[in-house]
Amino acid sequence: MKLKTIVWLLLACIIFNTVELKEVVADTRQKETFESITSKEGLSSEYVTVIFQDSRGYMWIGTSDGLNRYNGENIKEYNSNVNGKNSLSSTYITALAEDEDGNIWIGTDAGLDILIRETDTIIRAKDMGLKNLYQNNYKVTSLLNNSSDNNIMWIGTEQGLIKANIKDSKLNKFYSSEDDVNSLTHSSITSLEEDEHNKLWIGTKSGLNVLDIESGIIDKKYKINGDRLFIYNIEKDNLGDIWFTTKEGVLNYKQDTNKFERFNINEKK
Repeated sequence: MKLKTIVWLLLACIIFNTVELKEVVADTRQKETFESITSKEGLSSEYVTVIFQDSRGYMWIGTSDGLNRYNGENIKEYNSNVNGKNSLSSTYITALAEDEDGNIWIGTDAGLDILIRETDTIIRAKDMGLKNLYQNNYKVTSLLNNSSDNNIMWIGTEQGLIKANIKDSKLNKFYSSEDDVNSLTHSSITSLEEDEHNKLWIGTKSGLNVLDIESGIIDKKYKINGDRLFIYNIEKDNLGDIWFTTKEGVLNYKQDTNKFERFNINEKK
């Protein structure tokens, strides 16, 4: 009888603990909720083009009709006034990044703007000595602050890649040229990412390029089996491998093997 009693007690404990665990899991799942942020909450437009979180935790939401800063409760809107000061160059936001001083770099379809954090004011790049960016009303497509040198901001545009030195406003340009073997495969930049070996991966509308940041040499051997794919986006994972979204599926580049792996809709695993 004693043995049976002990067995029943053990079974009761197991059942009790299992039920308790299920209740904890259920409670955790119930706490996971989604919050919608729309024009009713103050968002300037529901057509969201880019989202970025800065070093202070603010969420910056770029839309087709202005920039929004969200602190978890309230939204502050930044918009465009062609004839006014402290105003964006355009309402259409295309890219966002943060520099070492906490200033927010804002790419638009009509140029580059910088929001100065200390004064909460917007300065257009042409007013900061970066006038060359406005020769053809450059559409900014991507922004990336250099991790090894925070004074460098990489600016992708539809007319080439620009290396901007924040301290001295010096610009270096990279673009496609048939007469220059050390040039990009295409001048229209779509995405930028930096790897752990101080190399800048440059996605374009026609091919992938890798720029050695120290030497400034563009390596075009990463043509992915010789083709020139339209690269939509580039991201680095926590293993240091690089992922690409393209018009022909997803690609993964493994740093340790120096090889690409292709995933597309026709492959079923």
